[in-house]
Amino acid sequence: MTPHKESQNRLIGAWIKTPEQKEIVLAGDDKKLDAFTTKEDKVNLIKSITSWRLHLGIKEKMSEEELIINMNFLKDSYPKLTLEDIRLAIKYSLNGTLNVNPETFGSFSPLYISKIINSYLNHKREELNHIQSRKNYYDFINQKEPELTYEEKVRERKKTIKWFITRIK
Repeated sequence: MTPHKESQNRLIGAWIKTPEQKEIVLAGDDKKLDAFTTKEDKVNLIKSITSWRLHLGIKEKMSEEELIINMNFLKDSYPKLTLEDIRLAIKYSLNGTLNVNPETFGSFSPLYISKIINSYLNHKREELNHIQSRKNYYDFINQKEPELTYEEKVRERKKTIKWFITRIK
């Protein structure tokens, strides 16, 4: 992720507490699966699915039908996911962050994929809620009083002087 993309994301700031939270926020800025139309996009999705299978220890070659079924399932069921979301789902499922069993029981199927992706989406939603809450608190604490114009300052001074004069009388 480039620093330029980081600077454009409204959720990036002092309220991000962990590198994991930053990854999750930045993952949503990439191209969504429903916008995948080029051959390069499809190749990248195939690479992600293949990598996922290899991480799980499934060594037999994936059939073309299985690949097409899994690709279409991901694109149709999760059109707003990005490739980075898929990579994070793989990573978090394997390292235990999602608290879900990454065992495929011998088949890499849409059922397994949906189990992992849904757990990832729940985790992502919770993290984004925490981040947004901290951002709202940070914004509230650092809220500045609006600067008065010259005329408003003069009016306020006149009111104060009138108040003092009436108190003295």
